[in-house]
Amino acid sequence: MKTQLFTVGLSLMTLLSLTGCNAESFFNGTSSSSANYSDQVKEAVPINAVEEHSIKTDTPYKTIGDEDGVLFETALNEGDIAGNAEVGLYDDTHTKVSDLYDDGSHGDRVAGDGIYACRYVPDVSEETQKQYSIKIGDYETEQTSVRFFDPLTEEDFKTVDAVQSRCDEVTGQFKDAAGNIPEDKRDDALEEVRKLVDQMQLNGEVVEYRVNQHQNVVAKLSSGITYFYSVPVEGLDSGSAVNDISIATYQPFKSTYTHPDVVPCLGYPDDGANYLANEFSNVTFDVNWDDRTVSPEVVKNFGPNQVILWHGHGEFDRLLHSFIKTYYSISQVGTNQDYVEERLLAGSDGCVGFTYKYVQAYCGDMTNTFLYLGTCLSGHDGWLASTFLEKNCNAVIVNDQSILTIYNLSMIRSTAKYLAEEKTFLWFFKTGHRTLSEALAAAKKDHGSNDNYENPSKGKYKATPYIYGNSSYMIEEAVEDELESGSENQIEVTGSISLDTVYVKVGVGESVTVNISSLPSGYTASNFTWSIEDTSIATNSGGTITGVAAGSTILKVESTDHRFSQFCGITVS
Repeated sequence: MKTQLFTVGLSLMTLLSLTGCNAESFFNGTSSSSANYSDQVKEAVPINAVEEHSIKTDTPYKTIGDEDGVLFETALNEGDIAGNAEVGLYDDTHTKVSDLYDDGSHGDRVAGDGIYACRYVPDVSEETQKQYSIKIGDYETEQTSVRFFDPLTEEDFKTVDAVQSRCDEVTGQFKDAAGNIPEDKRDDALEEVRKLVDQMQLNGEVVEYRVNQHQNVVAKLSSGITYFYSVPVEGLDSGSAVNDISIATYQPFKSTYTHPDVVPCLGYPDDGANYLANEFSNVTFDVNWDDRTVSPEVVKNFGPNQVILWHGHGEFDRLLHSFIKTYYSISQVGTNQDYVEERLLAGSDGCVGFTYKYVQAYCGDMTNTFLYLGTCLSGHDGWLASTFLEKNCNAVIVNDQSILTIYNLSMIRSTAKYLAEEKTFLWFFKTGHRTLSEALAAAKKDHGSNDNYENPSKGKYKATPYIYGNSSYMIEEAVEDELESGSENQIEVTGSISLDTVYVKVGVGESVTVNISSLPSGYTASNFTWSIEDTSIATNSGGTITGVAAGSTILKVESTDHRFSQFCGITVS
């Protein structure tokens, strides 16, 4: 008997060796050599950071008569606080208009944290732009501007359709039979739109505009509505109490895909939802909304105990951050303030997009919820994902770049499928369900760690899905509500790493320094490594970023044990 046990044990060790797995990964149903993507988990970014001796507002635009006012904030240093420095808000006539407070009142978020704030309602009766600064003792910050717009009218909303028609007219010469613009004509079409908007600014129809690095024209119309134009290129998706988990799938542009290779894949998100619903008795697939049923209003329904699979289009702008498009008309949804303060955007093809500000304003508590945000650029700088995490969302999967549609759809389905499947030992002993990190790694093993897309004119996109939040999220634990019981998969929270900025812009040959502003308990700076995703665009030396060539890339600061990481977007111009 002992000989037989020895033989079995030896055979098992031989098997482990032949499979390339260590014992831990083998018994967990994973292969460390092929399915462990250690870089797929990202740390949330501090979206409400206020810099010392600077001035920050919650919005650069405001509707006249809005009684909420404008929130102004600044951060004091130890010397200011020790000296009881007076802190006041001043307008462009150098007149003090308000004190700032650090007592949890007047808009101050946390009492005694050194960040002073006031929510100021200006006396403005006509459209204008006003400058404000903050004085801290004898020091005065730089000025920041707030532009005030009249309340929107029905005619203002109609002007968006007119702008879209004019954009369609100037780009019509570049479109194919399906209404898309070939990639080799993208820059030409974008330039025609830029020329149009430039002329509109000269005519007073546009207050300001920019062409960003992701090939959008973003224009603030004279009405106060923010309009974005994106080039339509086909193939890119420009605790033991029992809980009931609800699954929802949203595909706001489902009927617009016509390519014969893409159409058979459009049911993949619903397939993923069905995998989960069929595996877990307390999981139901009860929301399946497509096309024009998907309004920004659905975000207000995001709540606890949900799995949300979203497939569609997204964009990125360095000021708006990642925003998500819906297939809804501007006349059907939103308030004056939503458009003026850029919670909602008016987009090309008449569709409305929502930003992180919309999520902040309207999204409910998302405790015990997992969101797969399958759009282009949904996680380009982590701002939008972090906003969902602030709503207590358990985990969010996002894409860092523009992503190929088929790869995007395949990853949504496969990640859900692997969350539903139990792991096995020796191919027939079931050992439990996968964590989100394991499911995403398995999906990447099937479809690749990125979409491997190379744009002939713009270089490599190679979009990669990442996890923000709890990478150990499991549907099984969500149903059984064991996430707070100290399960072996739960990572103990001991703080996090923060950088003093989440975005830098630098010229070719110029340098800028990024610093670590906070560390997890028990860690020092020497426990972290610095790396840049594309060193042909920028290089790094201990946090000093030097521009090499025009483009965008990401700085990653990660602990040597891979538990903590933080990211900073870089644009070299």
